[in-house]
Amino acid sequence: MDLRRIDHGACDSTNERALEALAAGTARHGDVHTALEQTRGRGQRGRAWWSAPTGGLYLTLVWAPDAPLDPALLTMAAGLGALDCARSAGAMTARLDWPNDVLVDGAKLAGVLVEARSLGGGRTGCAVGVGLNVAQAEFPRSLTAERLVTSLVLLGHEARPLDLAEPLSRALAARLEAAAHQPLEEGRAFLEAAGLLGQRVEVVQGEQRLEGDLHGLDVADGARLVLETEKGVQRLVAAHVQGVRLVPQEPRESPS
Repeated sequence: MDLRRIDHGACDSTNERALEALAAGTARHGDVHTALEQTRGRGQRGRAWWSAPTGGLYLTLVWAPDAPLDPALLTMAAGLGALDCARSAGAMTARLDWPNDVLVDGAKLAGVLVEARSLGGGRTGCAVGVGLNVAQAEFPRSLTAERLVTSLVLLGHEARPLDLAEPLSRALAARLEAAAHQPLEEGRAFLEAAGLLGQRVEVVQGEQRLEGDLHGLDVADGARLVLETEKGVQRLVAAHVQGVRLVPQEPRESPS
């Protein structure tokens, strides 16, 4: 993939810049939109993404290949790319949290948002966005009251946001291309990086909550989680799953 970088400095949203370029027909597969500040950053399900004036890297890769990729696999691959970049920057204990966060000791380091735009003729272009906390030394209380948040600098890893633009772009591109050619392997890699593969989990899908053993991913008919429940094996459309969490297990008594 030929990456072409477009730096905005400050903008409303790098995803919005990418989507508008797709709508206008000026976007190219592999375009990378970057910003150091977003005035209208957004996250999953319409949530706002807090974007500091300095310290964060906000990056969107345009993914518009001839063959589409399952939306859940897109998000999984993007999460793996963000994780690869975070670990290469020093955050070796980072892990993934379903469906779109990179965490370190429970604190959010990065988030992923994938949005699609119809290009006509059956083709779809996607804005694969990542917000990565790089050099923020502190966060507003309104944000930390909702959840734990961290940055590379708070983890002891000095970096400048734009210095990570190329590594993050290349990590995203590599994972997306891998998912396009080896979807089963990349889906499994995501579940392993999230610590979910082979575990007892609770899956949230709309109003439904299902508990069972997560055996992996089935990609024969779109990405589906393979969950063994008391009622048998179920294959759940991954794109419709809002949450997957580990079920605490009762400690086993040691034999006397």
